[in-house]
Amino acid sequence: MPRIMLAAITLIALTFAACSSGGGESDDPAEREDDLREAAPAVFKAIFSGDAPGAYAYFSSDFQDQCSLKDFTEVIAIASVFFGDVDQEDVEVTVTDVRFEGEKAYVTMEGSIDGEDLDLQSEEETAEYWILEDGEWKFTTTDDTGCDGEVNLGDDDADDDETPVTGPGSSRSEPQAVGKSVEVSDLRITLLEVDTNAAAQLEELTEFDQTPVPGRRVVLARIKVEHIGDADTDETIQVFESDFELTGSSNVIYDGFEEGSSCGFLEDTLGGEMFPGGTIEGYFCIQVPEDETDLLLIAAPGFGFDDGRRFFTLE
Repeated sequence: MPRIMLAAITLIALTFAACSSGGGESDDPAEREDDLREAAPAVFKAIFSGDAPGAYAYFSSDFQDQCSLKDFTEVIAIASVFFGDVDQEDVEVTVTDVRFEGEKAYVTMEGSIDGEDLDLQSEEETAEYWILEDGEWKFTTTDDTGCDGEVNLGDDDADDDETPVTGPGSSRSEPQAVGKSVEVSDLRITLLEVDTNAAAQLEELTEFDQTPVPGRRVVLARIKVEHIGDADTDETIQVFESDFELTGSSNVIYDGFEEGSSCGFLEDTLGGEMFPGGTIEGYFCIQVPEDETDLLLIAAPGFGFDDGRRFFTLE
């Protein structure tokens, strides 16, 4: 099971930031209470429906400095596994109280998902609160640990002196080919297909207008991941699109959550949780500079592999 260390996991159990339109409105928090009460439920809908980028925009700049969009997205994805597929209209949230202490606002809510009650009561003395930042309500916290979406799938007591893995996929100099598989820990990963100029395909996979960033090209990979661990156990493994990255001729590592790298909201992206014998399949999408060559897909450190990353050649 995942080990999540983050101040923000309380964002699943507590209340969230609210975003107002700003634009000339009062900077007095008490005078902006109506904005807070109206917008706060929208943040819950984004969180519980898995819209991590949409929710992330409601957090303060200080919080974002401590918690990257990639880590935040991984945390939300992990939480979504437990809540299942949730539509925004299934989330009901009511603000029951707003309390101001100087520039800070504390909000109490009650709510439900598809009729099931949520415990949204925060502690009387809480590190989480809201502030007006550039005219908008933003969630922030006095906890300076940020968030860490690390998923540990390996044995914490594994021998550091194990023989290094060799063979196709074990290194950048010996990557595995498209259509082939690599095994690591209790996973078998197969790169099914890849399109390194996938702008046209991207339009078919999203309901939103999405064009490549100037000077970049879209890389779209179809990936299958299988849990090949001991069938006699109930040990689950979670896999997400954020567990993959890309590199190329510049030796720079790109992930899909950096500015200019995101493909936006796609249908059928990679993500889910498996018992032994389970299989997950989906898309990994990223934008990289047009002049990058020798592209390699990386099964990234987020997996918590004891014996290193895995690599696939894309060109």
